[in-house]
Amino acid sequence: METQDEYANPSKLIIAFMDSFNEPLCLLNEDGNIIMNEQAHKMKDSGFDFQNHSKKCKVGSSVVTHKGKKYNLVKKDINHGTNSFLCTLK
Repeated sequence: METQDEYANPSKLIIAFMDSFNEPLCLLNEDGNIIMNEQAHKMKDSGFDFQNHSKKCKVGSSVVTHKGKKYNLVKKDINHGTNSFLCTLK
C-alpha cells in the first residue's frame, strides 16, 4: 500500500513517464494524495484546482470550466482495489 511519502516524493521514473504526455494529468488516491505532471502543475499555477475537480469527478468524463474555457476531465480507475485514479484534462 502506498504511503504519504510516496506521494510527497514520487520516483523520477514515474515523473518522467507522466511528463511524456502532452496534456495535464495526475494520479490521485481516495485520501487526496496527488502526483501531477508538469502540464498539470502549470494549470495549478494558473489557478486551476486539479485536486478538487478530480475528487468531485466520478469515474468517466465531466466538463469543467477554468477562466471561461471548458475542459473535459477524464477520470479512470487505475486498478480495482487500489482506490487510485488517473485524471487527464483535455
